[in-house]
Amino acid sequence: MILLIELCLICTFTVLDVFLFCLFFESILIPMFYIIIVYGVRERRIKALTYFFLYTLLGSLFLMLTLFILFFEFQSTSYFVLYLHTMNQPKQLII
Repeated sequence: MILLIELCLICTFTVLDVFLFCLFFESILIPMFYIIIVYGVRERRIKALTYFFLYTLLGSLFLMLTLFILFFEFQSTSYFVLYLHTMNQPKQLII
């Protein structure tokens, strides 16, 4: 399980595409969810899983919304393409 998390972390920080970054980042959450279920104490496990699910869900929704805005604006999710383009100030504040 720890090796799976490590593999996902390595892939997360070595990809050159924002969408793949999001995909690998979210794939880390599945083994972490399993670790909380197996090694958590009964009373605190349910509370920890609830907070873990809610916070990651909210963070993931905002991340995916931002990725869709970037993709529709620049027609790419590559770091190189996004680095070369500029956005106007109001759109930067929205993102």
